[in-house]
Amino acid sequence: MQKKKTAKEYCIYLLSRKDYAKKEIVGKLKEKSFSDEEIAEAISFLEVKKYIDDEKYALIYFKYLIGRHKSLKEIEFKLKNKGFDQMLIREILSDPGAKLLEKEGLIAKITSLNRKNQHKDKNQLISYFLRKGFSYSMVVESLDQYYEY
Repeated sequence: MQKKKTAKEYCIYLLSRKDYAKKEIVGKLKEKSFSDEEIAEAISFLEVKKYIDDEKYALIYFKYLIGRHKSLKEIEFKLKNKGFDQMLIREILSDPGAKLLEKEGLIAKITSLNRKNQHKDKNQLISYFLRKGFSYSMVVESLDQYYEY
């Protein structure tokens, strides 16, 4: 008969496969019916050993999403869904370089769409990017900048 994993063992198993936010780990432990005491002990252990670090993971996840040409609004939504603290999210998104990276991603996305011969008229492109969470002024400015060249 196989013995049941402890909360710590289960957390280490999860983290060996991918990174998780603290809230996600707590949710996984609750799904497995661990007690609140076991969960608190496991989370404390993980934080002491630096196996979970929401600040570091949020920054890594932000860089991943910005590299996938996501808007700051979409990134904010995804970070909230991961369970990161609102103050941490604001701190990451208020970085001066974040807007610049967002604009570079938007231009890269415009270039990508044109390379794939998915030419659409300007209004269709504007609507597409607005639905993706980019601001109107940034979209228009980026389209004008792209078509200038």
